[in-house]
Amino acid sequence: MVVAIMSAPSEIAVTETEYDGALVERGPTDPRPLGSGEIITVRRLNRRRRRNRRWRHRTGGVLALILAGLVTVFALDMWSSRDRVVRGVELDGIAVGGFDEVELENQLSLLDPRFDALTVELTTPEGPLMTDAAGLGLALDRTATLDAAFAIGRSEGPIGRVVGWIRRWSDPASVPLAVEVPDAADLQRAVAGLGAPLLWPAQEPHARLDGSRLVVVPAVVGRSLAIDELRSALPVETRGLPESIVRAAALVDVPTITDDTSLQASVDTVNELTAQGVRVVLQGDERVISPAVLRSWFQGESNGAGAGLEGDPDRVERHLRHLYADMAELGDDARFDLVAGTVQVQPTQNLGQRCCAEGSGVKILRALTEGQGEVVLTMRPYPSTRDAAWARSLGVTEVVGEFTTRHAAGQSRVTNIHRIADLVRGQVIEPGGTFSVNDFVGRRSRADGFVGAGVIYEGRFAQDVGGGISQFATTLFNAAFFAGLDFGEYQSHSLYISRYPYGREATLSFPHPDLQIVNTTPYGVLIWPTYTSSSITIELFSTKSMEVEDTGSTRSRRGACTLVTTERTRRGPDGATEIDEVHALYRPGQGVGCGGPFPPSWPGMPGALDPVPTVTP
Repeated sequence: MVVAIMSAPSEIAVTETEYDGALVERGPTDPRPLGSGEIITVRRLNRRRRRNRRWRHRTGGVLALILAGLVTVFALDMWSSRDRVVRGVELDGIAVGGFDEVELENQLSLLDPRFDALTVELTTPEGPLMTDAAGLGLALDRTATLDAAFAIGRSEGPIGRVVGWIRRWSDPASVPLAVEVPDAADLQRAVAGLGAPLLWPAQEPHARLDGSRLVVVPAVVGRSLAIDELRSALPVETRGLPESIVRAAALVDVPTITDDTSLQASVDTVNELTAQGVRVVLQGDERVISPAVLRSWFQGESNGAGAGLEGDPDRVERHLRHLYADMAELGDDARFDLVAGTVQVQPTQNLGQRCCAEGSGVKILRALTEGQGEVVLTMRPYPSTRDAAWARSLGVTEVVGEFTTRHAAGQSRVTNIHRIADLVRGQVIEPGGTFSVNDFVGRRSRADGFVGAGVIYEGRFAQDVGGGISQFATTLFNAAFFAGLDFGEYQSHSLYISRYPYGREATLSFPHPDLQIVNTTPYGVLIWPTYTSSSITIELFSTKSMEVEDTGSTRSRRGACTLVTTERTRRGPDGATEIDEVHALYRPGQGVGCGGPFPPSWPGMPGALDPVPTVTP
């Protein structure tokens, strides 16, 4: 059937005819007639065409709105992510879209230990070598990984960015983990650490003592991996952390630089030169150094031209110092003196000496090569490290604490007080150091200048060598108290003696009780006792760093005994205060105990009721 569509005369625009399945357009001037009943008014046609146009317009508008909406959402999303990872990005399976640089760094830090522990298997023709990523020197490259994460969604063109943004809604992009591969030298060191049985280092030929003779230990060809090939095979990036890294690795031999021949000639020469030993004369003292010792001073030196033995002068001099250690004399320390009330540093005049003068090692080695059988050496100075510069650095400049106690003149105990004062005068407590009277003075004996005098043993008066030195201890204790120093071990007399401050005193016996002064200041403390026939004074010199005050004492009962607690307040230069206490425990009389357990404790206080034997002034 043929259908024709024709416009009315006033509205004719186009006619359409379907003829034998073909679509034909007929214009208004086409003379061919239309069949009857085949005329359709143009109104119907125009209505259809208008509907089609409206549909197309609406569809295009909807599509335009959708596209505009997508572009707007895309633009807003990208703007909101301007300093962050874009949406739809994952790092090792963890969504990191919207992360800023710090958050992404933190996420990467969680991967570091996992990557370091990642198993690495290097397969070789003779078996696998197992290690981990850290052991091989592999590491996550954080900078490159961060750059890669922030490049996603930003490196494409405008259309590509939109397309990628849409795709990432359903298929997130994975950040490639950048891997930092070590350079060839570092990788070689890492491989060397994998060790036997497949790998071992090359060993140059060297000499060793076999009995008393030097012998050559032959060279050993080493085994390693082909480093350049292995480095090229290692991954530079990975999508997420794998379970392991497996790579093939080739084994290669590592040759030595030299062979055994040249070293053997040098060993033979040294054995011959040292066969008779050498005689060393030092300040008239002659000692023979054996061939075996002489040969131990030589060590192998290898280069591209060959290998040989060279004597080590430092090794020679170390042996000489050991050989002549009995002749070493350390120089005296610098000392302090008090001149017209001013502390002065007195440099030492005795610099000491020890073996041997500088260049002695070279001198002996030259004598060996020249066939000399005897070498004359000289000593070198051996000064103390506590020299004048050390003494001046301690800041010992002024009196920071002093105390005086008095006694009757002419008694035997005065001899002991003067003797211990003379021994201790000039001693320095270094910053952070502790001065122990018993450690420094030792057991008091007649050979050391002490005599018999009054003591207290088990709460009763008696006689013994060294009696009276507790007056020195009490004087030093009080000087240290007012200098603001601390105490280690200390103990009061078991019976109160009226010439001492009540509750603020100390006694001595050997080995206990001891009196220990602890210097917690940043300056040295110089102990300077002086005496007359009826008194002893101890001055402590340092740099004043605090004000100290006795802020009162209290008494309490401990069974039949009296416990005296004395409070001390120390004020620093910043005004900060510190309060501490010292203690004394007194029996009511000779031979009378406290009558029960003694509950409190403090530095140096005995744990039992009755104090150990003590020496009284």
